[in-house]
Amino acid sequence: METTLRLKKPPSPRSAEFATFTEYVLRHHMHQHGYPDLLVFYAPFHHDMAHSSFSKAAADIRYVQSLMETYIPCTTKIMWLPAHQQCLRKKSRPNDGLDPNQLIHGLNHVLYSVLEPALKNLSGNTYAFFDFAQVACSQTCHYHRDAVHMTPDFNRLIGNYILQLTCT
Repeated sequence: METTLRLKKPPSPRSAEFATFTEYVLRHHMHQHGYPDLLVFYAPFHHDMAHSSFSKAAADIRYVQSLMETYIPCTTKIMWLPAHQQCLRKKSRPNDGLDPNQLIHGLNHVLYSVLEPALKNLSGNTYAFFDFAQVACSQTCHYHRDAVHMTPDFNRLIGNYILQLTCT
């Protein structure tokens, strides 16, 4: 009889077993550590828009959505958050001369379009979301740390909105 304890090393998020970090979290980490009652997923378009087309964004969203449908139990509510506007008075990366906020609105529209069937499924676990592009639209850019990143005040504001929406 063997008396030594052997621990199996968990797979690395960078392992070839997972195509993306999102796949690692949804397929392995949550499976090992439990699924939340509510999964809030933010679309990080600000970091993608300089090198992404609308069709690539749609494909990426479909990919993440398929991972969620495969690995997240239907008892977990999923809330998708669209991207917020950039503060154009603060330094922003150029995007081929296009207004970054027009790109954000376009990418958010792609998000809505891809998720529309899931959002209309009243027995599903995907729920509506806020239009953060409008919430973050402030004449003072108060919520912006820089052109892309938000302040802790913004995160608290959005966290409070989510709690009020889901816990009432």
